[in-house]
Amino acid sequence: MGLLWIERKYEEEGRDEQMREETIERYVLEMSDVKDGKKQIREALPKLAPYEPHPTEKDLYVASFWPVRQQPGANVWDLEITYSSEVNLPQNPLLEPMEWTVDTDVEEEPSFRDVDGRPYLTTAGSLIEATNDVPHVVLAGSKKIATNWPDWLLTYGGAVNIDDVRIKGKTWPAGTLKCTKIKIGKDEVSESGVAFCALDLELSHHRNGWQLETPNRDFYQLIPRPADPGQKKPTPAKKQKYDRVKIYVKNEHGVKEEPTEPQMIDQQGKLIEIPTTENIVILKFNRNRRLPFSELPLK
Repeated sequence: MGLLWIERKYEEEGRDEQMREETIERYVLEMSDVKDGKKQIREALPKLAPYEPHPTEKDLYVASFWPVRQQPGANVWDLEITYSSEVNLPQNPLLEPMEWTVDTDVEEEPSFRDVDGRPYLTTAGSLIEATNDVPHVVLAGSKKIATNWPDWLLTYGGAVNIDDVRIKGKTWPAGTLKCTKIKIGKDEVSESGVAFCALDLELSHHRNGWQLETPNRDFYQLIPRPADPGQKKPTPAKKQKYDRVKIYVKNEHGVKEEPTEPQMIDQQGKLIEIPTTENIVILKFNRNRRLPFSELPLK
């Protein structure tokens, strides 16, 4: 089902009464299915829907959208569009702003470091995986959108903002908001004849960002490859090559053996002999798609 073609027949001047100006445009169009009705025509011609602006006259808006089937059982329709300078625009539900509410929630999350960012370590330097009570700010928004909403809207489920966005008078930094809910309601038509559906969004804010954190540990370490014989100058850092070798640790008898657990390594991939809160490395990885939230209907 859908629009096959539309042809603009003519335009005529409507009534001009004091401060009111009126223009009427007439079209003939054909739909692809005899079951298509006024609702399908309105969805196929969003720029001619009620409250849409005139293409050239800035003070005129669509006041009347009147399709009439030429004869019963036919797919061809006559369409009359009336533009007027007296249109109560606030009656258009699509122009109503997003309504936001703010709530808070506390979730228990696995973590390798405390609220101050220091790794959880035993007195012997072993890493502890604990849990933290992490407060989240939950932003819930509701807005009426057009029934022919874009397909890409649903791709934002679970995504994290790649850009700074401003909501409720506050700027939320990139990487801290995750879209945890997208709900699109049933198609409705307002009393003024505008088709719409309700959009509900829920964004959850994480102060540390929505990233996977894991300690930098391995059964292997990186050892700088020795310089070639006869090389006089030190190898530049960018050209230095490394060998990935197994890590060995001493047991209680002082004998080197392969560890049963991965060992801490530093930023360069070298074994950390004595882990401390200062030299432990916590790696961060993006685990959610990062999309521009400025493209969402947040206002």
